[in-house]
Amino acid sequence: MANWKKVIVSGSVAELSAVSASAFYVQGGQLLTSPANTIISGSFSGSFKGNGANLTNIALDQAITNGTGVSAFSYNGTGSATVAVSGSSGLAANRITKWTGDAFANTTLSDNGTVVSGASSIQLSGANSSLTGSFTGSFLGDGSALTGIVTTLALSGSTGAGTLSSGSIDLKTEGLRIYGTSNQINTSFVDATNTLTVGLTDSVNIVSDLTVGGNLTVNGDLAYLNVTNLLVEDKFILLNSGSANPDEGGIIIDEGSGTGHAFIYDSSDTRFGFNASVAYNATTANTTAYAAAVVDIQNAAHADSAEYQKIGNLKIDNGDIFVWA
Repeated sequence: MANWKKVIVSGSVAELSAVSASAFYVQGGQLLTSPANTIISGSFSGSFKGNGANLTNIALDQAITNGTGVSAFSYNGTGSATVAVSGSSGLAANRITKWTGDAFANTTLSDNGTVVSGASSIQLSGANSSLTGSFTGSFLGDGSALTGIVTTLALSGSTGAGTLSSGSIDLKTEGLRIYGTSNQINTSFVDATNTLTVGLTDSVNIVSDLTVGGNLTVNGDLAYLNVTNLLVEDKFILLNSGSANPDEGGIIIDEGSGTGHAFIYDSSDTRFGFNASVAYNATTANTTAYAAAVVDIQNAAHADSAEYQKIGNLKIDNGDIFVWA
């Protein structure tokens, strides 16, 4: 039956009435055979006190040498519009110069609060024709003689830390083109709705630093971190996260082609262990050797519990060493 078995080392006392072993060594100390009926059987090497008169099956003419002890353990504006002329009390004094067929003549423009709209139109001809006031609607020509109208669109590019470049667009003669960048930004324009869409590509490549202020969720099969050093601020790392049926999990050291030695926790054995060859895409793996745990009874956080009462684990109690076997 498995239980804690004491390991006899230099300085410890064997509180046994009988010892049976194929190899038993005592170094730097002595084995006391008390009481008188203590029996030791098996094969031994070492030295004995006394004349050995009571020893049997021993060739006394052979030297008995000292043995070896137990070592210590120790991440466009093309649509139509309306022009409205209204509201000016002095509008009757304003003039529109028009061509009568053989000369230019001035006519009076008066709306008396009437809005000129719909199919109506106002036509101006002559170099000195002018309209003042507020207008809505559309104009023929390129608008080069209109004043007070913005004809230039100023542009600048920036990373947020400062302006990198700047320029302008002549709205009368030039168009503005917005391009995307390969593996970063996509742009598209729908003429029917005059809609410009800007978004990320399906495969984004960030060539410099990326800072995420919130949570980062990666829904894929693999996450590659090609970095020299991985710095993780968190104190604990959760593996096998969200698994409904945890079984095995661990860390693999790549020794070529994504396969190598692994440190594994096997839930069926409820203990950690090792495996010399586990692939990076493995979904299950077993330990081929156990990792031994050490329970130090003098440490208040340690306890002699069933969790650690497993083959090969060690217990240290008041200087004595025990192995579960």
